[in-house]
Amino acid sequence: MTKLPLSFVATALLLAACDDAPKTHADVTLDVTQTDGSDLGDDSVPDQLELTDLVPDTDDVVPDAAEELPYVVLTADDYCEATVDLFCDFYLRCGRMAVTDLAECKTAFVEACNNVYEPIYRSLQASGDLAFDQTALSACGAHLATVECRKQSFDLDGPCAALWIGQRPAGQPCGLGIESFVCHPDSTCVISMATFCGECVAVAPVGQSCAGAEVTCSATAQCLDGVCVERALPGEPCGAEQPCSVGIACTGGVCGERVVVGLGDSCDQTLRCPYKSVCLGGVCVATGLLGEACAHTYECASGWCEGDVCALFLGAGEVCTLDESCQSGRCSGGVCEGLASACL
Repeated sequence: MTKLPLSFVATALLLAACDDAPKTHADVTLDVTQTDGSDLGDDSVPDQLELTDLVPDTDDVVPDAAEELPYVVLTADDYCEATVDLFCDFYLRCGRMAVTDLAECKTAFVEACNNVYEPIYRSLQASGDLAFDQTALSACGAHLATVECRKQSFDLDGPCAALWIGQRPAGQPCGLGIESFVCHPDSTCVISMATFCGECVAVAPVGQSCAGAEVTCSATAQCLDGVCVERALPGEPCGAEQPCSVGIACTGGVCGERVVVGLGDSCDQTLRCPYKSVCLGGVCVATGLLGEACAHTYECASGWCEGDVCALFLGAGEVCTLDESCQSGRCSGGVCEGLASACL
């Protein structure tokens, strides 16, 4: 079964809701895949796609028997502060964020992480669907310190994928983006193209059968001729019998890579802007932090443009007039909806 990146899904959702979607600047290229997805490497569109691939006021839920689990659970509130050092070291080494030094990176990372991603993680942990594993931090950090930049397409590739452990068994519902993480490690989220919601499906190991609807391959493998085959990383050989990582095209027998350019450089769906920037008029332009000036929400790194200043997103139940002002991205009946989608 072919896997599709989130970029395709996000594009499809935008097209489906185009009549109600807020208008954007004509020269803006919206990079909907910068943190959660990738470019579509296949020309075909299957009936289903698989995803295993970043503020309600609720208390975090930690299993009572955490000491008996094969991992050490931390609350989602610890995530940003626990990962800022290892991710910023990687960002600076590989040019993934538009900053000049480590201190600037940490400020931008913590703000965006706390305001954009952590609320979703917190909500899913509170519902018992996710666990943040402290023991995975060292492996993730060691990996990011040495991995070849082009082979780490997304933040949670490789050992870093183990930072979040899904709690839902096969057969349970899942959703897009971070909601795809809720599946237990022995399953993966298979999204229906008809509903854009999914179901956790049991994963078959590489080399074993993936035939039948009750089993599938992990995100790092593809089902070819009824058998799970490990996907090649960027820069590695590829072909009809050796697929590339999700969203990476095989060109001339070699897997391509996500090219991240710098501020002021030309950008498009192939040449991607780094974090804390946006592709505006075909050029990467810096985005602002909270309290900094803006003219449009896409100019804010971690909030929305309220008047002419980047401001915090509004939480569930707060009065709103625009979808873009809400943490959930959904303003309904004059109030912001909760973070959880209809899928869960």
